[in-house]
Formats: sequence, structure tokens, C-alpha cells
Amino acid sequence: MTKVFVLIKCLLVAYITVWINPCAIANDVLEVRHPVNSDNSVYRQRDKYFLAQLSLALKMAEQSYQLIPSPVPTMPEDRSIMLINNGYYNVHWLNTSENREDELLAIKIPLAKGLIGWRLMLIHASNAQRFSSVKDVSELKKLVAGVGHDWPDMAVFQHNNFSVFSASSTAGLQRMLNLKRIDYFPRSILEIWQEHATTEHPQLIIDESMVLQYPAAMYFFVAKDNVALHDAIKYGLEKAIETGEFDALFYQYFGDVITKAKLDQRRLFKVSNPIINDQEYLSKEALWFSPEKMRNEQ
Repeated sequence: MTKVFVLIKCLLVAYITVWINPCAIANDVLEVRHPVNSDNSVYRQRDKYFLAQLSLALKMAEQSYQLIPSPVPTMPEDRSIMLINNGYYNVHWLNTSENREDELLAIKIPLAKGLIGWRLMLIHASNAQRFSSVKDVSELKKLVAGVGHDWPDMAVFQHNNFSVFSASSTAGLQRMLNLKRIDYFPRSILEIWQEHATTEHPQLIIDESMVLQYPAAMYFFVAKDNVALHDAIKYGLEKAIETGEFDALFYQYFGDVITKAKLDQRRLFKVSNPIINDQEYLSKEALWFSPEKMRNEQ
């Protein structure tokens, strides 16, 4: 009878442990294979933040893990769908899109708190005065934006009736801007400073007068059948948000560029995103960057 009681007690403890932390069901080391860019140092530098959030999530989930880099060249992000589903790597941080959410399993916690949707304008220096006189989003829509043809942002710009020119790469769009075939290249606060510092076109500058904002999210994506990895990352991210470690890491990496953007000195133009339009989701303050909240916490 005593042995039966001990067995029941052990099972009950195990059940409670799993209920509290659904990722605590195995002590095996989880192999987490992720892409690493093999030919672009700017992308490798940018990816350090997402790898740091991935490590934090797995640590918070109390999951033993090994990060395994999988080299890839600079490529269209949609190619990751095939590489994840074929098992070359099993997780990638991607700007969400309808197609990516159809083909893969998303952990729907915005890794950069939506900052990917806060867009500053890379412009030709000769157009600085022209942009400083743009007073509202209707005027901005008359100018030609450069957007990658397969980027999730294309759906946003088309949905909101912007004038858009498409190309296949960042470098190609910078060339078009330098040749004045487009009027501006909207880049997120996450990207624009690094890209401007490394551009081959000295006539390109960052506009100082406006910011375009729309809901956008970088998520961790895994294969649809990789529920264990999905659950471990989701649990860890949620716990990191609760403890404040998620935000601490976010501001460690991006606090300086946010301050540098001087958002309070820019005209703010807001547009919608047809992919992210759930108002209840968008109203969860813990998930999204807000300049007002940042100022209040300083």
C-alpha cells in the first residue's frame, strides 16, 4: 500500500510540474537549428538580437538546448519555408505574412515589439526639402516607394493605395533610389541606420521629418508538426515578458536607435495592415512598442 501511495505521489508531482511548465516533460537536449547568413555581415549583426531572444526563451522554458547554426546565402525570406519544412533548420525569425502563417507554425509574439513597422525614409539628398513639406499620408502616397516584390510590406503598401515600385533586393532598391527612379525607400528603425552606414551611394540620406507606422511583426516560425519546439519557445517568451527580461533585451539592442530616430520630432502617419488587424491583439500593450510608454518608463 505504501508503494502505491509513493507511486501516486510521484505521478501527481510530475503532473503538476508539466501543468505549470508544459516544456518540462523531457530532459533531452533540444537541437535548435537556425540560419546564419554566410555572405552579409549586416544581416549577421542584425540577427544577433533574434538569437539572443531565442536563447532567452529556451532558458526561461528550463529547456536544455543546443543552438546549431545552418549557413545560408542572402536569399528571399520565403525560401525559409522550404528549408524549415525540409529540416535544414527548424526555426527562423521572419516578418509575418499570410503565406508564411499558412505554411508554417508561428509563435505569435512580436519579437521586435512591432518596431519593424516603424518606417523612416531613405531618400535622395536632393529631395530633402520635398519630403520635409509632406504634411499628411495622402501626399506621401503620391510619391513612389520602393518595396521588395515578395516582402510582406508590399501587401501593406498596396492595401493602402501607395504608389509602389518593386525590386528583388535591398541593394537593387538603393540603386533605383540613387538613380531617382523611386522617391523613397521605407526602412524600419531596426534596419535603416546600419543600411545607410554601409550603402555604396553617398547621395542617399535619412529623412528627418516623418515616420510611417503600421502593425507588423517578426515571429519565430517552425514547421507545423514541430509542436514541442513551438511550445517551448512560446512558453519561454511569455515568461520573459512577465519577468521584464524580454523588454530589457529589446531596449539593450534597440534603445539607442529608437532614441536616435527622434520620433517625437517627426510627423506620424499611420496606416493599416490587412494581415494584422485584430484589435484585441493589437491592444496588448506588453507586446508592442510605444514611444509614449518608453518615455514614461525613462
